[in-house]
Order: sequence, then structure tokens, then C-alpha cells
Amino acid sequence: MSCSLCDIFVPVGIFNYRYAFTIFVVDGIFGTPSDFGRYLLSFRCSYITGTYAILHSHFVYRYMTLVNQTKLNRYFLPHGLICSIIYCFVHMSFWTFVAGYLSRTDREKRLMYVREAFMNYYGQDPLGMNIIIAQYSETDDEYFVKSTWIAIGVLSVVSSASLSMIIYFGYLIIAELKRKSGFMSVNTKKLQTQLIKALVIQTITPTIACFSPCFFSWYQPVFGIDGGKWLQHSSSIVMSLFPVFDPLSTILILPSLRRQFKTTILQFVTKETTAQSNLRTTACF
Repeated sequence: MSCSLCDIFVPVGIFNYRYAFTIFVVDGIFGTPSDFGRYLLSFRCSYITGTYAILHSHFVYRYMTLVNQTKLNRYFLPHGLICSIIYCFVHMSFWTFVAGYLSRTDREKRLMYVREAFMNYYGQDPLGMNIIIAQYSETDDEYFVKSTWIAIGVLSVVSSASLSMIIYFGYLIIAELKRKSGFMSVNTKKLQTQLIKALVIQTITPTIACFSPCFFSWYQPVFGIDGGKWLQHSSSIVMSLFPVFDPLSTILILPSLRRQFKTTILQFVTKETTAQSNLRTTACF
């Protein structure tokens, strides 16, 4: 919900040109350049790693329910919950600092590289927009190129390590479920099978919605490849739709949640149909 709310105030777009990558605020009160706006844009991007942090806590919790339920019940509330929130905040703060701090200097000079192409594509001057640029080549500013590689490299390591941690704990959970399957009832086995499917979906979803768009956008300019309009548009759309993809995929994969979802939709449709029928009946009289 907070990610969707942030998208309303800080809607982002992505533009790649030759050896440069840019992310900018499309419109709104934070669309003009400022130090606060730059860090706010960086904070919006940090929801990517915030997603990883939430999934880490979720997978660790799932694993602990199988391995040591006693300690989980004793320490998770409130200590574990508070630690999960702090862990997520640290992830997002680190991402915000790296992206915001390393893009703080020589903004106008950096944007001159993409200015003409950006104006031809969007019809707007990037110098008057809240925008962060990373450039890998075709510049004599060694500090700029160095800071770009440091920022992208650090964020890539964080993203890769986060995804690896999700996969690792997913493997541990599945292995533990298989080990205990001989002691489970039929209903429990069925429930655990559904949970395994949910874990797989919850691993694939951030990979497609967060990890892949970031890596394509970050590393495509390294080789000076023109990704075309599809990359500019699809990356922004997929990042914004992640808050919908994640819960919806889980709802559709678990039968109990799927039935409840269908029931809710049918109730809503029935109410709308009844209201329209009553309105038409009243109009006839």
C-alpha cells in the first residue's frame, strides 16, 4: 500500500540513451529538481530492496515455524516483528543513500549527454526535471563514471544477495517439508503442498517484477545497446505493478484464498446487478 501511495506522489519513468541510464519523476509536486526531490526519488526506488527485506523476514518466519516453533512463539512478538521492520528500513535507507549521494554533483553537466535525445523523445527538458543519471562511457568526467560503477555495483550486489537469500531459505523450507512429510496427515500434506507453490510464486514474482527490470535497465547501457520504447515503458510499468502482482499471485495459487476472492467478486457483481435492476424498476414506475 505504501508503494502504491508513493507511486501517486512520485511516479517514475526510465530513459536509457547509449551509455547512460536515467530515472526521473514523471509529474507532480516533486517533479522539479532539488536535493530533497533527488533523495525522495531515490527513496521511491528503494522499495525494490524493501520488497526483498520483507520477503527475507517472511521466508525466515516460515522456516522457523518448521524448525523451532517454541522460540518463534516466545521471541517473534514483539521482538521479531520490530526487527523485521528495522531490517526493512535499513535496506531502504542504504539504497536511498547510495543512489541519492552518488548522484549529487554536476547534475547539469551530466544531463547534457542525454538532453537532446530526451527532449526528442519526451518533448521536455531534463534540466528542469527531478532526474538521476548514471553514465558508463563517452565522458571525460572520471569521477562520474567511477561513482556510477560504484553505485550500480553496490546495488547489484545487494539485489543479487537478497535474491540468493530468498532462494536459499525457499530451498531449506521445501527440504524441511519433505523431511517431515512422513509424519503429516493428508490434510496437512495438502496444505504444505499449497504453501510450497506459494513460496515458488513469491520467489518468481520479485525476480520478474523487480530484479529483471533493474538489471536490464542498469546494464543495457554498458554496451551502448538501444533497448527501444519497450524497455523504457515496460520497466516502469512492471515496477509499479509489483504491489498488485505479489498478493494477487498468492491469492490465485492458494485454493482457500482463491475461493474467498471469487466469492468477494461475485458478491460485488451481484450487488451491482441488483442495484441496477432496482433502479430500472423505479424508473419504469
